[in-house]
Amino acid sequence: NWHTNGFNWYYWTNRKMYFVMERPGATDSANSIADVVTTNTWQVLGLTRSGNDVRFYLNGIDVTDWSGFAVDMVPNPGNLFIGTHSAASGFLPGYIDFVLFFRDIALSPTQMVGWAERTL
Repeated sequence: NWHTNGFNWYYWTNRKMYFVMERPGATDSANSIADVVTTNTWQVLGLTRSGNDVRFYLNGIDVTDWSGFAVDMVPNPGNLFIGTHSAASGFLPGYIDFVLFFRDIALSPTQMVGWAERTL
């Protein structure tokens, strides 16, 4: 059962990225267009939120297909899953190099590309 309280950011078999928020009695989600990820290529995937609007970015380009958050995201005592839609299945068949979280800052597409071009 993948319906657990928390946040899920994953790439599904239909070749779309999804961001899902589960909480008691409700599920909100957003997804990208299909075929956004190119295999065997490093890419920068970004996710921003402003109120109840969620946007997906690939290398700084908005690839959002649909965003259906009915309410602003609320504090959620659940887990955060990145690259899977649960702790048991739906795992990303690839690598994640690094993950950054910014509180109260929504990066612009240009800023996301800037992060992609940095070397660590």
